[in-house]
Amino acid sequence: MSFNLPIVKAPAIAVIVNGITFYVGWFICIQSGADGYKYFGLLFSLCVLIAHLIIFSTSPLKETKLVAAVIFLGLIIDSLFINFDILRVSTPNPISDRLTPLWIIGGYIIFGTTINHCLTWLSDRKFLSCIFGAIGGLASYYAGVRLGAADFGPRPILSAIVIFVVWGILFPSIYVINNALDSNNQKLQNN
Repeated sequence: MSFNLPIVKAPAIAVIVNGITFYVGWFICIQSGADGYKYFGLLFSLCVLIAHLIIFSTSPLKETKLVAAVIFLGLIIDSLFINFDILRVSTPNPISDRLTPLWIIGGYIIFGTTINHCLTWLSDRKFLSCIFGAIGGLASYYAGVRLGAADFGPRPILSAIVIFVVWGILFPSIYVINNALDSNNQKLQNN
């Protein structure tokens, strides 16, 4: 179900709004982690996701599956970063300090909404998405460190290299998942 509100009739406006929402939401998630608010970033992100699915998404079920996949990958990757001391967070997950914090999961929710919108231009550009993921991923973690939400482990250069490589692989992989979801949607529609 998608409502075509007047603001999203023009695709360029939708892309711009999606990009701005991502940056504002990302900042809110990071700042909530830096300020010790365990749940705020996640709750804010869930509100953004619901609004996004209602206003922007042409295929809410497929996009929900994509966001779930992004959350799952982020949960695994950042939990590994935390457990291998690549990343230290200032506000841990309330269930276990060895799991990805809720405010980071909120960031993954908002990031997942960008794949088919403001970042869709990278979907068929594997090399560029690899470079964009490596640089953008590292820049996001670095900004989180600078904002006080996290720290790199005891060997910051090694942490930066690991994050750079992992995100260089992970980001294009998200587009592979997205394309697989598109194929499944088309098969279901044809049957």
